[in-house]
Amino acid sequence: MSNLRDSNGRFAKGHAPIDGGSGRFQKGRGLGEKRGPLPEATKQKLSAILKGRPPWSAGRKCPQISAAKIGKKRPDMVGNTFRSGKKQSTEEIAKRMAKLRPILQSPEYRAAQSARMKGRVGPMLGRKYSEESRKLLSDVIKRRYQNPEYRAKMEVLWKRLSGPAHPLWKGNRTTLRAIRGSCEYSAWRRAVIERDKGTCLLCGAKQKRMIADHIQPFAYCGDGRLDTANGRTLCVECHKKTDTYGFKAVKNHGSKINVS
Repeated sequence: MSNLRDSNGRFAKGHAPIDGGSGRFQKGRGLGEKRGPLPEATKQKLSAILKGRPPWSAGRKCPQISAAKIGKKRPDMVGNTFRSGKKQSTEEIAKRMAKLRPILQSPEYRAAQSARMKGRVGPMLGRKYSEESRKLLSDVIKRRYQNPEYRAKMEVLWKRLSGPAHPLWKGNRTTLRAIRGSCEYSAWRRAVIERDKGTCLLCGAKQKRMIADHIQPFAYCGDGRLDTANGRTLCVECHKKTDTYGFKAVKNHGSKINVS
């Protein structure tokens, strides 16, 4: 070990640390053990030392050789046209998901995922957006969904990920929930509200949230679920007063529903 140090007892230039630079070696700990978090007193001491110091990159400019490489491909990737401009077809997605589906739905995989996520805390837990941030996000989302090109693009994407191409596909189950989550149902709802100009047909109110209600109950009307003639625009309060709201539909029409 003596040949690794200079005349002053310090490590010679070019010496590789015993842990290979991984930062795992620490006094009082075994080789390979991970270093624990710094104590609060040490954190406060470091914060006081570094306070007011400019960052190491302040005033520095990117070297000419690095600036010339920014935005360019690696030399070994130049001319690589593998899948350039190509999109996966529905058949390719379904074929790939047929291999992944048994793995994703296996009890072992689900148990491993549950154990991995257990105890994790979401980054936004306990935090709230300011009113300015909420308004900004709302405006961005509204502009995005009001763009016909974006809506058409998302509808194509939803169709590509529906049916057998979806990773959680469990067979051809035509249920009321599946119909409510379809693109056709979303288009029916927009058509009904736009036809009625976003106004409640019972009280004439206009609210941010309007309901596209089925005149004949959704669970019993069969082919009339996507018929705009069977729809009407209601506010939330008037929708709750109708004879088809919630369990009142079961009371008035019976428990036998039509899932076709």
